[in-house]
Amino acid sequence: MTHTYTYGQAVVSVTKRDYTSLVVILLPFQLLPSEMETLASDYQCNVAVLSGMQWDDDLTPWPATLEGNPRMFKGFGERFLESLNSTFIPKIERIIGHPSTHRTLIGNSLGGLFAVWQLTKSDIFDQVASISGSFWYPDFVNYMKENASTIKARKAYLSLGEKEAESSHTIYGDIMAATGEVQQVLQHAGMETVLQLTSGGHTAPVYPRIEKAMDYLCNPVETPA
Repeated sequence: MTHTYTYGQAVVSVTKRDYTSLVVILLPFQLLPSEMETLASDYQCNVAVLSGMQWDDDLTPWPATLEGNPRMFKGFGERFLESLNSTFIPKIERIIGHPSTHRTLIGNSLGGLFAVWQLTKSDIFDQVASISGSFWYPDFVNYMKENASTIKARKAYLSLGEKEAESSHTIYGDIMAATGEVQQVLQHAGMETVLQLTSGGHTAPVYPRIEKAMDYLCNPVETPA
């Protein structure tokens, strides 16, 4: 069964199963309840999807602007992380009915940036996935290099669309190199990591890419032949 509630502008959907693992997914939109039910069943976990937050502001680690681009980021990441740890996770686990023994955070785009950045600030998630993570964010790669010693998590999955660097947006030009550097930082911090190329570009359908992340991070149920 999937429960949905709102907290401020955020929309939270929770698919409850009798498992001890929790997967939290940050997306700009909600998944269908049927998709969440399938993920929960196939990977033997409880699933929560958070959407509706101020995407450019709540998921960015510090204020930034892009040269020649009117887009502005307010950098409210620490505030959102505090809400995630003190409000969202406890509420989700009350719905589930028990604490989680393992927590995984999956994010797409700026959500993927947030998922990796929060490793340096919190140990509430022991696994993360970044799908087309926005590692072009100003000063992000250097920040990760300088703060690698604070990372305590054990496993990370990174993915990029094979056509991502071909985007007309210049910020994606060096995304492969930036993602490779982030992977090296996580490996040096002792995390088991993989970087996988998937079909399409930055806006390729996200559900199949979530499945690939969970194939690596979780334990998919074997389907009888």
